[in-house]
Amino acid sequence: MSSEVSPYWHRLLKHFENKGYVHNGLTIPFLIGSMEIVEPDAKQWTIDEILESLNNSGCTILKCPNISEFVIGSLDSETLKNRQLYHSPCDNILVTDGSLENVKSFTELATLFKELYQSRISNREFSKNYGSWTYFTEIDLTRIKEIR
Repeated sequence: MSSEVSPYWHRLLKHFENKGYVHNGLTIPFLIGSMEIVEPDAKQWTIDEILESLNNSGCTILKCPNISEFVIGSLDSETLKNRQLYHSPCDNILVTDGSLENVKSFTELATLFKELYQSRISNREFSKNYGSWTYFTEIDLTRIKEIR
């Protein structure tokens, strides 16, 4: 996998955060599925590949209380300054709540996310709205296309 400076998921996440579309972050299925819109000629990433990129770039993870799913957020200077306060299952992924305290390694994190999200990704269910996983909503598609 390439170690690009600003992978598509990072541009997407920053855009969604800066626009106020999300407060806690985006799910793994959303990040993986959005690639077909942002970079239509690229091969879809696997959970292992996106986790490797997330770890290379740095991110936060927490279990979002609004949708009861794990979400990926940007790593900001305040979080980095206090990194010792957070659980880190691998180098640059910081868990900012207590949701993944038992996950001790990259492999364990990847295994958990595959168990939770691989079937969603395979079924092209990338967005969770009103308690149900579906393909992207029209609003999702419009917002994702803003970064192209």
